[in-house]
This record gives sequence, C-alpha cells and structure tokens, in this order.
Amino acid sequence: MAGAAGHEGSLLLSAEFWVAVAFFLFLGAAIYWRAHHYIVSALDAHARKVAEELEQARRLKEEAEAALAAARELERKSHEQVDAIVAQAEADAAAMAREAEEALAGLVSRREAAAEVRIAQARDTAIKDLRSAATSTAIRAVEHVLRDELKGEKAQAFTASALDEVTRRLPS
Repeated sequence: MAGAAGHEGSLLLSAEFWVAVAFFLFLGAAIYWRAHHYIVSALDAHARKVAEELEQARRLKEEAEAALAAARELERKSHEQVDAIVAQAEADAAAMAREAEEALAGLVSRREAAAEVRIAQARDTAIKDLRSAATSTAIRAVEHVLRDELKGEKAQAFTASALDEVTRRLPS
C-alpha cells in the first residue's frame, strides 16, 4: 500500500497529470461558456419571442376592443336610426290617415252639395212644370168658359185682351 500511495503521490506531481487536468478544465470551461452562451442566447431569443407575442397579443386585444366599441357604437346608431324610421313611419301613417279622412270628408261634402243642388234644381223644375201645367189648364178653362159664355166681337176682344194679360203676367 505504501507503494500505491507512493505511486499516487507521483501521479499528482507529474506534469502529464496536470496537463490533462488543465486540458479537461479548459475543455469544461470552454464547453460551459459556449453552452452558457448558447443557453443564454436561446433564453434571450425565447424571451424576445415571448415579449413579441405578448406585444402582438396586447395589440390584438386593443384592436379587438376598438372593433367591439365600434360595433357597439354602430349597433347603437342602427337602433337610433330604426327608432327614427319607425317614428317617421308612424307620423307619416297618421298624416296620411288624416289626409285620407279630410279627403273623404271633402268628397262627401262635395257630393252632398251636388246632391242638394240637383234636388233644388229638380224641385225648381217640378214647381215650374206644375205652374206651367196649372197655368195652361187655367187658360184653357177660362178660354172655354169665355167662348161658351161670351159671343160676338166683344167676347173675342175680351178674350184676346185677357189672354194677352194672363200670358204677360205668368212666367213661362
């Protein structure tokens, strides 16, 4: 054992051992630094990608909120327009109903007036025809009585004078 311990002591003192240790330490440090740099670069790239995705998500959220607000405003304006159109249609319908009632009342009034005029004309015509018939009958009766009762020139003169007088006084 003492030989093994002596052999170990000489290994720690040998230059090849220390060169190998230094080489492996250098290799480990190089790998660590290169791996560390790669890991840090990969993490930084991933962090940048996550930050970009978060920024894009934030922009998309803002755009979606703006689009939602615009859609709500459009819906509100549409409801206002619909309400205005309905109110205008109701007002127009009421105005048209009033105009139709007024037109109908005017038509009825004009027809009543025309009927009254026709009735008055018919009454006037009937009265005129009745007077004319009564006058003609009276004239014929008087003429008949006078011819039968009066004779001669005096009767003819009286009859002619009376007929002229009656004809002049009575409307035709």
